[in-house]
Amino acid sequence: MNNSPWHCLELISGGSAPLEEWRNCLDADYEAFCGSFLEPDEPKILALGKQEQMEAKSRLRLNWNSLSAALCRIFNLQRRFIEMPIPGTRQVGSWSAEAVPVILTIQNESRMFRHVICELGLRLRAPFILLGPTSSFVDAACRELLANAQAGYFSLSAHALFENGVLRCCKAPGELFQQFTAPPKNALDEDTTHKAFALVKSLEHKRTMKQPSPVSVFGFYCIDGLSVSAIARRCQCSRGTIINRLHYIRKKTGADPNTIRQLSATFGNSNQRLSDSRARYIHPRSLIEQVDLDEREDE
Repeated sequence: MNNSPWHCLELISGGSAPLEEWRNCLDADYEAFCGSFLEPDEPKILALGKQEQMEAKSRLRLNWNSLSAALCRIFNLQRRFIEMPIPGTRQVGSWSAEAVPVILTIQNESRMFRHVICELGLRLRAPFILLGPTSSFVDAACRELLANAQAGYFSLSAHALFENGVLRCCKAPGELFQQFTAPPKNALDEDTTHKAFALVKSLEHKRTMKQPSPVSVFGFYCIDGLSVSAIARRCQCSRGTIINRLHYIRKKTGADPNTIRQLSATFGNSNQRLSDSRARYIHPRSLIEQVDLDEREDE
């Protein structure tokens, strides 16, 4: 059974047991798992050769360092090995640029497993990723605690396959830990701009204003980056009218046009982006035009 090593970790209390107990539990995976993630539980025999150790030692224990390093490798984690003041629990690494802590816990009973989630939530007070051998102890109460702590639990039996002495991830880490990965900054910026425009557009239907409309001023100022004077010349009105429209946008939407303008500046030149047939994103101006088109079709 490929997942049997993880099941054994929950059966063997404290991660230490006589050699024969490990052998019986791991069965066909014993040799490979022992060579990768177990070590003698008696330091005095560490100087012996590998074969001599296998014959002489009476007990074996889990090698947390080796297992942690392997998990960091298959899950693309930044290694950060820290012993925590919680039994059977260590931080093995961190995920993404946000450095979300990745914690490995190995428990033998559901009560202690629930205690680990509670203590981690109180200690970290931030999202974390919790790894464990299986999902045997995960019940409704545990899921509620994990949700309240903005944490996620991922069992090794479901996501880390140990086969023929090789450990590999069953799913791409980026997909597995997607909820703990911050979206690209540009994606956030474009979304902010789009939402702000949609709000301005909705206000236009509630109040009839002389030209230029708030939507037009929003597009010229926030998206195209034109100055107040340039917009006034294009719309054939005074600078005061443009400033009044910007005040109106700020008052009604709560969004500062200057902030939106700065965000839009990070998108680069619109002509250059739209001329690239291989572009992987949509310029905010085109998003605005699409919303405008959709609303005209609904009328």
